[in-house]
Amino acid sequence: MSPTAFLGQLKPFELPDPVDERRKLADLSLAESQAAEYKNKAAEQTAIKSAFQPVKEVGADGQPVLRQPKLEEIFPKIAAVNPAAAFSYAKGVHEQETAQREAKKAEITQQIEQNKLDAAKAEDAANIIGSATDERSFPLVIQNLIQRGHTEAAKQMAQYKPGSPEFAAFQKQVVAGTQDAKTKAELASKALTDQHTQLQIDQATAEEKQKALLRPWQLLAEKNKALTSTPSPETGLTKEQQAQLDQQKAAATETTDTRNYKKALAEGFKGTFLDYQKFDANLKTPKPDTGIAAQGLLDREANTYRAPHQKALTDADAKLQTVADAKAMINSGAEGQALGLPKVLSALVGGVGSGLRMTQPELNSIANARGVVGDIQGFFNSFTGKGKLTGEQKRQLTQILDDVKARVEQKRAIVNDALDRINSAGSKAEIVKVDSETRAKLHEMETGTLPKGNGKTIDKATAQEFYKAAGGDPKKAQKLAEDNGWKVQ
Repeated sequence: MSPTAFLGQLKPFELPDPVDERRKLADLSLAESQAAEYKNKAAEQTAIKSAFQPVKEVGADGQPVLRQPKLEEIFPKIAAVNPAAAFSYAKGVHEQETAQREAKKAEITQQIEQNKLDAAKAEDAANIIGSATDERSFPLVIQNLIQRGHTEAAKQMAQYKPGSPEFAAFQKQVVAGTQDAKTKAELASKALTDQHTQLQIDQATAEEKQKALLRPWQLLAEKNKALTSTPSPETGLTKEQQAQLDQQKAAATETTDTRNYKKALAEGFKGTFLDYQKFDANLKTPKPDTGIAAQGLLDREANTYRAPHQKALTDADAKLQTVADAKAMINSGAEGQALGLPKVLSALVGGVGSGLRMTQPELNSIANARGVVGDIQGFFNSFTGKGKLTGEQKRQLTQILDDVKARVEQKRAIVNDALDRINSAGSKAEIVKVDSETRAKLHEMETGTLPKGNGKTIDKATAQEFYKAAGGDPKKAQKLAEDNGWKVQ
């Protein structure tokens, strides 16, 4: 896990103005508590970010130089403020380094096998050439060479006359060259085997180093857990029990309105304390057709329909991060590409939860618009495991990933709009309608079908979808949109 990716997971906390918060909340103790919580979280994130600052050292020439901090320097600083985040980062770094070593080992194994094949091929050609003993066998040997895939050797042999001193010298040269090739292949394979062994040693060393780094903090966590579960001699209560008792005492001193406001926040209410007071007063005012029970029922319905869309929103953010990581790896060196190809596969076909998965028809549509013949899976398999990507392959993959990102962002906008409409809905029928319309829109995208206009004027996002489906041709895009019932201005 890179520092950039790790820090990107942190959600920013801005310290609110305590005076402004008190005015909004109309509750001094609650405002101070919330301000303190924000302040602690902001301080925690500042400490985490500072752990990644470059370290200043004195170079060999006596001049100051900056270097990136090592894991063993970063980990204790993060663990001091957030042990869970520290363990997560250490695990991510370890997994990334392990993946790099495994990719290198696979590459070495493949090269060793290739060396063996090359040596065997050279020996096979030499044996066939050596079987040419007279003029009669000469054309048969050349034909045999061609059939066995030794085209170059056949061309060289055809330059000589059967039984000539020159051909005899050629035969000796081939035998000597074959032996030399075998020797070089064996030496190269031995060197590669040594590298493979060293990578295994490095992996074992890294495992031990990881354990040594984490163990003190694991022991401290176990010790704190033991202290938490040990009753105090003075009170006879554990720390957890004492904390519960303190919360009960604090709750007893709160006003009824404050307790109700906190409960409303936990149930999904959005707004300040003053907003809640107005909302509560409105509920308590008798109305002909609605009341507190009706409003509570509507809130429960909204929560039920809101949950899958909220989950989809969170999953979409995860998908966008995967796409960004894959794109960065694909456009890096050979090792990054080896790690990036599985990322690309995850970004393309990995599920992202309710309503925001990328289906095969969608991916095929995106790939075909980018000039890929056939389905996306076949395109991906055509260069997986075949070494460093060509410039054209990187360009196509990058474009496809950009299109996937645009598609996920478009779906994310649809889901986000649905949440806004559900939150402001005034009846269950309205909530159900929003949910049905949203699922229908997503289904159209997932099945690879273009949206139907039914006489409506096309919007920018939908127009962009037709533009991509037409392969970037504006005239074809306009005709495609009009054929699907859209008005194009």
